[in-house]
Amino acid sequence: MEINVRLNEEMLKEKQQLIEKLKQEELVQQFLLKHELSMEFVEQFPYRISKGVENLKRCEGCKGLFECRQQKAGEVHLLTYNGILRLEPKLCEFAKSRNKERMHLKKFWIDQIPEHLKTVSLKQIDQSTESADYLRALSEVTINLIQAEEGLFLYGAVGTGKTYLAGCIANYYARKGNSVAFVQTPAWISKMKGMLNDPDGFERELEMMKKANVVVFDDIGAESVTPWVRDELLFPVLNERMENERLTYFTSNEDLNSLHDHYAFTSLGEEKMKAVRMMERIKKLSKPLEIKGKNRRIHSQSK
Repeated sequence: MEINVRLNEEMLKEKQQLIEKLKQEELVQQFLLKHELSMEFVEQFPYRISKGVENLKRCEGCKGLFECRQQKAGEVHLLTYNGILRLEPKLCEFAKSRNKERMHLKKFWIDQIPEHLKTVSLKQIDQSTESADYLRALSEVTINLIQAEEGLFLYGAVGTGKTYLAGCIANYYARKGNSVAFVQTPAWISKMKGMLNDPDGFERELEMMKKANVVVFDDIGAESVTPWVRDELLFPVLNERMENERLTYFTSNEDLNSLHDHYAFTSLGEEKMKAVRMMERIKKLSKPLEIKGKNRRIHSQSK
C-alpha cells in the first residue's frame, strides 16, 4: 500500500512538472491562443498535448524528406481542436511537393522505372558538363518528343545514360496525360513467367503492354531468349504496337545487328527468319540513336 501511494505521488509530481513545462512552450501558447483556450486546458490533456509538441519538434530545422525524423516520412501528427482534441496526420510541405512531382506516375500502367528516375526530365540535365556527342543525342531526343511520330532505339555501351533518357521520355509523356508502360525487359519477362498460373492477370498485363500510348522496353537484349519469350511474349506486343502505330522506345547495350543475332539463337538452334520478323517490328517502331559518352556509373562511384 505504501509503495502504491509513493508511486502515485511520483506520477502526480511528474505530471505537474510536464504541465508546467508545456505552459512555457511557445507552440502550446500559440495553439491555445488560436483556439481561444485557457491554460487550464493544458492541465486536462497534458499527455496528448505533449505528444503533439514532440511531433512538431521533430520537424524543426528539417531540410527535406531525406532527413525526416517522423515515424512515417513526410507525415506529422498535428494537434487539432473542434470541441475534441485530436492528433491528426498531415503531410508536410516537403511531402506535398514530392507528391505533386510524382502525380504523373498515376499514368503508368506498368511501372518498373527505377526509383531515382521517377521524376527526372530532360530540363534537369546540366548541359555544360556533357560531351558534344551526348548533346547531339540529347537534341535528337528533344526533337523526337516534339514531333512524337516514332519511338527511339537508344543503344550504346553500359552506363552512358540510356535508361536516364528513357526515364525522361516516359515521364514526359505521362505528364502530358498519356498512358505509359515502362518495363525493365529481363525483370518484366521474369514477372510474366511467374504469372503463367494466373491467366487473367497474364492477359491483362499483355493487353496493357499492347495498348498503352507509350511503352519503354529498357535493356532489351539483356534477357535470356527462348522461343516462348521471343515468339509468344515479345513478338505479339511489338506486332500489335507496330500495326496500331503506338509509340515504343527501347534501350539496349546491343546495336540492331547484334540484337538480331541475340534473337536468332535459342535452344532450338538458329532461327534467322524469326529474328528478322522481330527486328522488322523494332525498326518500324523506332529510329536508332547511339548514346556515346563516359560510363556514368563508374564516374559517380569515384566521386
